[in-house]
Amino acid sequence: MKILLAGYNLDYDLIRELKDKSGLNQDLTPETISAAYARISRNPKAVNELREIARDEVDKARQSNRNVVFEMGHSSVAEHAVFNIDVIGVSRLLVEEIEKFRLCSFTEKSQRYVLFNKDFVIPEEIRRANLTDLFTSTVEIQNDYYHALDRGYSPIGDIYGSLPSDKTHQSGDIASDSFAGLSPKLIGISAPPMKDQLESLKSRIFQGASKVELGFWGKGKGSMGQGSTNPEMYDKEMRQAIKELATINEINTSTHVAPAIGNWSGLGQDRFSEAERESNLREAKKTIDFAADVTSGGAVVIHTGEFPRSIWENFKDENFQMYGKEKDESIHYLVDPRTGQIISGVKNNEVVYMPEIEKEADGSVKYLKDVDGNYVKNEYGENIGIYKVDKSSNMIQVNPITFAKYAEQKRAEGWEKTDDIVKEFFKEQQMVQVDHATGQAKYFGDGYHRGMKDWEELKENIEDLRYMQEKLSPEQFKHFARDFAAQKLHHRLEEDEDVFKIIDERSDQVKRTFAYGRESLLSGVKQAKEIIDRVNRAQSIKEFALDRSTDSISELGMYVWTKTMAKKKVEPGFHDLFISPENIFPESFGAHPRELKEIVLKSREKMVEQLKARKISEGEAKKLAEKHIKATFDIGHAYIWRKYYQGKDEDFNDWLMDQVDDLTKDKIIGHVHVSDNFGYEDEHVTPGLGKVPIKEFIDKMKKAGVTDLVVEPAHQDYKAMLGGWRSFGSSIYSVSKPGITRDRWTDIENSYFGHVGPPQYIVGDYSPSQDFRGAPFYSGVPFE
Repeated sequence: MKILLAGYNLDYDLIRELKDKSGLNQDLTPETISAAYARISRNPKAVNELREIARDEVDKARQSNRNVVFEMGHSSVAEHAVFNIDVIGVSRLLVEEIEKFRLCSFTEKSQRYVLFNKDFVIPEEIRRANLTDLFTSTVEIQNDYYHALDRGYSPIGDIYGSLPSDKTHQSGDIASDSFAGLSPKLIGISAPPMKDQLESLKSRIFQGASKVELGFWGKGKGSMGQGSTNPEMYDKEMRQAIKELATINEINTSTHVAPAIGNWSGLGQDRFSEAERESNLREAKKTIDFAADVTSGGAVVIHTGEFPRSIWENFKDENFQMYGKEKDESIHYLVDPRTGQIISGVKNNEVVYMPEIEKEADGSVKYLKDVDGNYVKNEYGENIGIYKVDKSSNMIQVNPITFAKYAEQKRAEGWEKTDDIVKEFFKEQQMVQVDHATGQAKYFGDGYHRGMKDWEELKENIEDLRYMQEKLSPEQFKHFARDFAAQKLHHRLEEDEDVFKIIDERSDQVKRTFAYGRESLLSGVKQAKEIIDRVNRAQSIKEFALDRSTDSISELGMYVWTKTMAKKKVEPGFHDLFISPENIFPESFGAHPRELKEIVLKSREKMVEQLKARKISEGEAKKLAEKHIKATFDIGHAYIWRKYYQGKDEDFNDWLMDQVDDLTKDKIIGHVHVSDNFGYEDEHVTPGLGKVPIKEFIDKMKKAGVTDLVVEPAHQDYKAMLGGWRSFGSSIYSVSKPGITRDRWTDIENSYFGHVGPPQYIVGDYSPSQDFRGAPFYSGVPFE
C-alpha cells in the first residue's frame, strides 16, 4: 500500500512568488490536479502519471474541468483542487471502508472502464492459513465474471475475442448460437437523430458505449422542438463540448447525414432537379463540417435511394420478384436530360401497334426503291418499308405487340442492351404522334400552298380589272366584269353587285385559309420535330441518374479529403473522414449490394479524375479515392430483400453472404450498421432476436478486417446495444467453469438492465439515521 500526499491549495501570493522566483509557468495551478483526478475512473494509468500529463496540458485541463464539472455536473471533481491524498495498492475491502462515512470526496478507478488483470491483494491472514491457492482461484473466477462486462473483453493486442470454448449453452437460450467472437469495444450505437446529440452522447456513455454515431433528422432550418435536427444547430462551444466529452471518455464517433436527403441524383416528385441535387450536397457538407469539428475522423453516412427501378426486371435471375404480376407490369423509365423530366415509363405489357412489313424471299424487310434501284428515304433519313395491305379493306395491316415480345424480337436480331430496346420501343410509340403531326402538316401544307397560289391569282385579277376599268366605258366594263367574274371567280355577278367587293370578300377568305394553313403546317412540323428530338435525347433513368449520383458522391469524396488534410495539420492524430453511401430499401436503386458496389466504384473513378486534375499521380489518386469513399453496409436493410425472394430462408441467407463476399473482395465496405428484423420491414429489433444472419455476417466482417460497427436501436434503445454485445460474442453476464451450465443471457440481463433496476434514493432502514446526516458523514446527496 502507498499513501502519497498528492497536492493541496496554496495562498495565491505564495503561488505568484513561486512563479516569479522559479520561472515556472502556468502549470503551477490546482486546476491540473482536478483534471487529473477526473480521468482516474476511466484511465488505467497511475494517478501520479495523470497529474504529470495534466501539468503538461494546462489548456486541456481547464477545458476538461469545464466539461466535467459544469457540463456533466460532477462537482466532486472540483474539490480535488483543494487537498488530495493518493491511496494506491489496497484491496477493494479497504477502499470501501475508507469511503464508508464520506469524510471527503472520493474518486476511484472504475472496474467498468479499467481492466484490472489479476491485480488484487492477498490478505496476510490468508497466507498464514495456507489458503492462497483457493483464494487466488476464487478471485480469478470473480475477475473472469467481471471482465466479461468490460468493454475491453478481448485479449490485449487482439481486436477480436475468442469464441467460447465450452458448449454448455442452456436449452432455450435464444442467443445460444449467436456468438461471433467480436469485442464489445468495437461495437457502437447510434444516438437518436431527433434529439440533442450532446445529451444523447452523454446517455450513451453512461450506458457503456465505446462508439457512438451522431445523426440528424431534418433538412434546411432546424427545430429541436419538432425533432427536425441539423448540424448547424450546434454552435462552436457545443461542438467543442461533444468532442471533448468523447475524447475524455475514449469514445469513437461517426456521423450520419439526415435521412431526409434520400438521394444524390436530385430526384424530386417527377423529375430530376439540379437545384435539388445542389441542396442535398449542401446538407451533406454541413454534416461533414460537423464531423470534422466533433469527431476524430471516420464515416459520414449517406442514404442511397437514387431512383425507381423494377426488382423483377433487374434481379429475376437471382429469384426476386416484388409481386405476382411484376413480370408483366415492370416499368422501364426514360428521362429527358434537357429538362430532367421522367418522360415515359414503358411497361412490359404495354402495347404498340406495328404495321406488318412485306418480306423479301430471304425473309429480310422489303423496302421501297426508286427506278434506279436505290432505297427511298423518309424525311428522317430512314428506309421506307413496304407495308402489307388488306386487299378486302384496302387498309394497312397492323398487329399489337407488347414490349416484352418486342424485346425478345430485338434480342433475336442482336440487340444486347435493354436500355436501347426501351428507347426503340418508345420511338415506335412516339412515331404514331409523329406520323399524325406530319400528316397534319402535309395536309395543311397543301392548303397553305393553294392559298398562296389563290392569293397571287387574286392580285393579278385585281390589277387586270383596274386596268380594264380605266380603258372601258362604264357600260362596257359592266359587261366585262360579268364575264370576268364568271370565268375567273366562278361567280354569277348580279346586276347590282360590285366585282371589286366580290374580290375583296374572296381575298379575305383566301387570307384566312392561308393563315390557318400556315399555322397548322407550322404546328405539325414543330410537334413532329419536338417529338423526334425528345426521342433522340431520351436516356434510361439509370444512365442519367447514376451519372448525377456519382458526380455528387465524388464531389463529397473530394470535400472530406480536403477537410481531412486541413484537420491533420492542426490535429495530427485525426483519422481519415470518408463519405459512406448506405444501402437502404429494395424499391430504389442503391439497395442491392451490386448497385451499392457500382455507386462506390463509379464515384471513386470520378474522384480519381478530379484528383489527377490537381496533379496527383493516378496511383496515389486511386488510394485516396478508396480511402475516402467507402460504403456503409446495413445488414438489416439488406435482409429486407427476403420478402421478395422466391425461395427458402437458407437459400436467401446463402445469397446474402455471397453478396457480402463480393463487396469485401473489392474493398467496398468501410462501415457497418447492424439491426435485426424478420425480413419484411426495417423494424430495428434487438440484434439476435430476429432472423438476420448476424453471426455469419460478423464473421465475414472479421475476416475482411472491417471493425467499424454500429448497432441502430429503435424503441428498445440501449437494449439494442446489449443485444449486439451478446450477438457479437461478448459473454456478458454469462461466465461459467467447465461442466457448469451457464445461465441464459436474458435471465441476468432482465434482472439488472431490465425490469429490476437499482433505486435512485433509499428510505426506511436503509437510510442513514439523523445522527449521520451532514458533514462529516453522509451529505444527503444521492449516490451515483
